[in-house]
Amino acid sequence: MLGAAASASAQVAITSSNDPALSVAGLITFTSSTPGTYLSLSLGAVTFSGSSGLVVESLYGGNYNSIGNYINNNNDASSLMTFSFSSGLAAFGFNYGATDDPWTLSAYDAGSNLIYATTVAPIGGSSAGEFIGIASPSANIAYATFKDDGGIWFPDWILVDNFKFTEVVTVPEPGSLSLCLFALATLGFAVRRRRLT
Repeated sequence: MLGAAASASAQVAITSSNDPALSVAGLITFTSSTPGTYLSLSLGAVTFSGSSGLVVESLYGGNYNSIGNYINNNNDASSLMTFSFSSGLAAFGFNYGATDDPWTLSAYDAGSNLIYATTVAPIGGSSAGEFIGIASPSANIAYATFKDDGGIWFPDWILVDNFKFTEVVTVPEPGSLSLCLFALATLGFAVRRRRLT
């Protein structure tokens, strides 16, 4: 069950790794990450951190929606995971598993303004492909948090794997594009005129 609280209607929760917002996305599987405990772990455009560290391991690989290596919240020591992005994202999402408490995923812009938040219900031992993410075509996502909302098992143990992300594609403004084309045309005209003299 998903519950969403949005600050703008253009932002939406993603519940499938096949969502169109992630069709051209980067993928982090933790396969090449060295197993161990990390205060933070930077893999390409994403830095993962936890309030009490994170662990990369494969002990439960193949279960809880994980394949091989995955990252967890230091065997339930961290009640908050943070995903920081080196450039603005249009969308991100990941498989998660082993939750016994509700968890809230929140996305923020560079000014720490909440863009969107969504909550997932506990799934226990399910390994049915549970996936959560956020798409934000109108506001660049600078970072996100995944927080244990409390419950019977607080802090709750959670696994994260197959982290997908789509970076914002910057398209030149029409005025800038026109100016660039005008400059190229002027340069071409000047070169041609010089050849004729």
